[in-house]
Amino acid sequence: MQRILDFFSTHLEYNAVAAKNSAYFRNFSKWVLEVIRNLVVVGFITLLAQKSTGWTLSIVATIASIALFGSVFTYIDPIQPKLVS
Repeated sequence: MQRILDFFSTHLEYNAVAAKNSAYFRNFSKWVLEVIRNLVVVGFITLLAQKSTGWTLSIVATIASIALFGSVFTYIDPIQPKLVS
């Protein structure tokens, strides 16, 4: 077992910068995929509401659209310009 650990310790090294960059990219990719997934789900619910004649599905589609709009703007709201004095 020690020979295996010695092999890995001599041939592999940990790169902290690459790990940090990978974490940033992973978090950004996760956010993009979640937004796309939510857009597809809301779009499908809206499509079903338009094709059906029921008013309850229209209400659900409207609530889902408002929730998606609010969810996206929670990411945009904290970004504010710096005021130069």
